[in-house]
Amino acid sequence: MVTLHEALTRSGLVRATAFAAVALMATSAPSFAAKADDPERWATYPASLDEILLRYPSSDANQTAIDVERLAADIGIDVVPKAAERKLRPSADAAAAYEKSRLAVSDYLNEQLTRVDSGVSAPLPGAAGFLLERRDAIEALCARLEHGDPPRWERHLESLNAMRIPNLLGLMNLHRALLADAFLRQSQGDDQGALRDIEASWTLNTALRDEPVVIDQLIAIAIARLQAGTLRHVPAAPAGWRDRLREHDYHDSLLAALQVQGWMWMHADMPHTLSLDDSVFTRLGLVVGEPYLRACMENTAEIWSRQLVRLARSRALCGVATESLEAETLAEIPWWNRFGGDVVKNLPGAMLRSARFDLDVELTARVLELRAAKRDAGSWPAALMAEAESEACPGARWIYEIAPGNERSIALDRDVTWPGQVGAILPNRYVTSRRDRE
Repeated sequence: MVTLHEALTRSGLVRATAFAAVALMATSAPSFAAKADDPERWATYPASLDEILLRYPSSDANQTAIDVERLAADIGIDVVPKAAERKLRPSADAAAAYEKSRLAVSDYLNEQLTRVDSGVSAPLPGAAGFLLERRDAIEALCARLEHGDPPRWERHLESLNAMRIPNLLGLMNLHRALLADAFLRQSQGDDQGALRDIEASWTLNTALRDEPVVIDQLIAIAIARLQAGTLRHVPAAPAGWRDRLREHDYHDSLLAALQVQGWMWMHADMPHTLSLDDSVFTRLGLVVGEPYLRACMENTAEIWSRQLVRLARSRALCGVATESLEAETLAEIPWWNRFGGDVVKNLPGAMLRSARFDLDVELTARVLELRAAKRDAGSWPAALMAEAESEACPGARWIYEIAPGNERSIALDRDVTWPGQVGAILPNRYVTSRRDRE
């Protein structure tokens, strides 16, 4: 979190947009208020930091997390949090080998995830060589995650200015390696090995999805989307994954995170200390600027809470012009609040991530249903078993078709774009590959 002193020093009073960094901190818990189906609960901020700490007590990394750090290091990936003193980092040789193959592994994963058909191809030598050389280390990681408590990294919220977060880049790299290995195994006909990789990724992701930092939530959604896309290409995936993919409600997690974010704006660290090295402007700004900045943040938090209520009332953002939603938020900021416009940007964009995940999961669920029906009956069903209306994209329908050659396809009846979104965009259409046809 940027302090008032730092913001003034870097940019001056009017242009101190660095307070937007506060937007990276929040809780992922369900609302602190009452009913889960009451949109108005998002208008009420936590009463105090003690209330947050009561829900998220301080803790250190558990043994599973420490073991994951050690096993990931054997793969060549560093997942030790930057602030941690543990020395479980990869050797120079292991890190170099991973870095040499990192892009190839990532490209292979993205290529498979964005395929419309259900097939899987073998990776090019750069990715295949790394994954095969590290197979023992990957299997050891999967075996560890099959037993004991899920991993949990450090959590210390006593000082909001020094909140610790896991090594998000390292964890994302580890998930991508696991899921790329799942595709490699599937290309070799190893269904169970592929499912084991996905299971390990799923267990590992629980360390992020329940943590009280909004950036953790966004990364957790990105990982869960990769898992949903991978499951479409594993014929042996049990139908039970339909429920597992929905067991955590990221829409509520993000709303709760953003709610506490507003609370943090009202309680930002604004020190009164001055240094003899400070300029006259900075000294003056610290004296007269703090009350103004506090008023700006309180005003922004009030506007923010109203927008959260609006977003809670309309979960499905599929096809919604997020620019208009952002404009609606910005329009409420009064002329005198020169900070609010910078810190409230991208609110709809954050919620769009969970909406995009909802649509991805919806298609994956239908694929799992169809494959389960084929396993039970020995042939593809003649029609969709579930209601064809899309919940994630109101007004849209899933179309199930049988084409010449006995090909089956499921597709949304409209194109959906996700402006401003990053990462692999999963297709909204699924077509059986040759090996899946009767």
